Amino acid sequence: MNHRIAPLLAAAMVLAAVFLPQRTAYGESCDHLTLDDKKITLKGTAEILDGDTLWLGIHKIRLYGIEALEHKQPCLKDGKRFRCFEKARDIISDWVKDRQVRCVVDRGNFGRPVMDRNRYLATCYIDHHDLNRKIVAAGWALAYEGETGDVYRADEAAAKQNRLGIHQATFSKPSEFRRSNKDKYQCSKYEAVCTPKKTRRPDIITPAPGK
Repeated sequence: MNHRIAPLLAAAMVLAAVFLPQRTAYGESCDHLTLDDKKITLKGTAEILDGDTLWLGIHKIRLYGIEALEHKQPCLKDGKRFRCFEKARDIISDWVKDRQVRCVVDRGNFGRPVMDRNRYLATCYIDHHDLNRKIVAAGWALAYEGETGDVYRADEAAAKQNRLGIHQATFSKPSEFRRSNKDKYQCSKYEAVCTPKKTRRPDIITPAPGK
């Protein structure tokens, strides 16, 4: 290989690995990946991790504008444990089973995809219906506390009024739960960057396919 080309190729592979979160040990590749100047579109079969996170093929997605309860976060109904985390994950898994999911990621500064802790921030769709909104409207996640959640605020209010999903139970806000469990979460003054100190399975980052 030309000695001038080799360093450029290596640099391109590193940049691809940073830009595109992937896994190789779990699941198959996305059926389709489209890139343009303003967004990245990913299509494929989804695996639900929780109420606001999924794998789409080899890519890890954080659903934009919504927030689910944390794993092992207390959730009680009539004084008894209500499995909010597990119920949300299982019900959303039923929605996406054997169906193609399309996720749209906006490009931010320098054309780089908008990401959160090595996950794409995306709005996802099933049959052209907003999956993020469907989850909040059914009561299995909350609108995010910041401005990004404003688009889903009315859906959360309606779900709460009708006691749908997790609104059948009592629970604290995910941000409050994380702040009160700082021994388990790494938090800065911006609670949105709190992350579990231990993850159940590591992400495996590999070079991404080209355009």
